[in-house]
Amino acid sequence: MCLSPLGAAQIMLWERKLMLEKEMHEAMDPSVGQDVVGEMKREIHRMNLRHAELMKLQEKLMVVSAVALAAAVAGAVRMGRRRRLTRHAPCRAPLVAQSCTQMRTTLLKLPSGVARTGGRAVWLLAAEG
Repeated sequence: MCLSPLGAAQIMLWERKLMLEKEMHEAMDPSVGQDVVGEMKREIHRMNLRHAELMKLQEKLMVVSAVALAAAVAGAVRMGRRRRLTRHAPCRAPLVAQSCTQMRTTLLKLPSGVARTGGRAVWLLAAEG
């Protein structure tokens, strides 16, 4: 049984077509690469959780720093009053008043997280005024 040159070429053509079809099915298979996609989705979820955690921490730090700054300003105001009464130092009331005003505007711009400090920042602002 001898194949003619046309028959051998025909067989090689069919083999090539079958191989290309198999490669095409493998390329179109939706399950290929799903493990990588799943891993990437899990990593994105972890990153979103970490971002939310960092945002909460940032808000807490802003509130704590605002309360500390308000306490420092209130202390500066008290020291300024003491200095004026004892007349040991020149009066710096305009600078203290300006810093108090800036502090009030800063605290008013903060999110409602200041209320979670037990009202201490509000009390400090009331004590200044």
